[in-house]
Amino acid sequence: MDNQGTPSYQTSGFNTNINRFVPGGYIVGAFANQRSFVRTVTPGDPDRNPIQVAINEANRLGGGVVNIGIGTYVLGSQINLFNNVFVNGQDSQNTVIDCNGGTYGFVLVGSSGNSKNNVVINNLKIINSTRGSVIDFRFVDYSLISNCIFSNNYGSAQDASTAGDINLSDTSFCRVENNTSSGGEFFASTRGTHLLISNNLINTYRIDGTATIHIRINKSYKLFIKLQNLVFVHNL
Repeated sequence: MDNQGTPSYQTSGFNTNINRFVPGGYIVGAFANQRSFVRTVTPGDPDRNPIQVAINEANRLGGGVVNIGIGTYVLGSQINLFNNVFVNGQDSQNTVIDCNGGTYGFVLVGSSGNSKNNVVINNLKIINSTRGSVIDFRFVDYSLISNCIFSNNYGSAQDASTAGDINLSDTSFCRVENNTSSGGEFFASTRGTHLLISNNLINTYRIDGTATIHIRINKSYKLFIKLQNLVFVHNL
């Protein structure tokens, strides 16, 4: 077990000091004991899928932090997340999750009346996915996606219910902050409430040069969704 480099994020819960509805803290009290499990994954780990192995172990212990060291991690299957798990890359430029053209990504799916919660994805570069959404949260509350770089993720990005990079369906109190996206659709929300999409840099053209939709929100479920400080770069 590696207890070095534990992120010093807020662990006192979400506050409501941003327009009275947006979660203000980074993550919730479940991480008050986050040092009980901290694992650092490196490209040289002998496990076939070391990230998933570490996440599974964190889940078995009730949650924890999985730090991912610098290097490239080529996925052969999707990464399944669980409650109270913090996935933290060492360097968003050089901690690369390469989906290798497969229908892979980070997935967490709850259900009505049984939502998942308390999940962070931070400081990763996630590329080359043909999954509908490389981060796919459904029935997930109190989550954070931050400081990530998304590139060349397409899949069914023109599907009305998904996005190439991030899809939040039936989610509440989630933050998407300080990310960079190029290629594919950045964000989609279906039946999402109390969401903050802030300080993201979005390339307004796909890598192949064709235009695409970048943020898609179901207008029937737009309660308390705040978009702020979004920069769109028009690259011909």
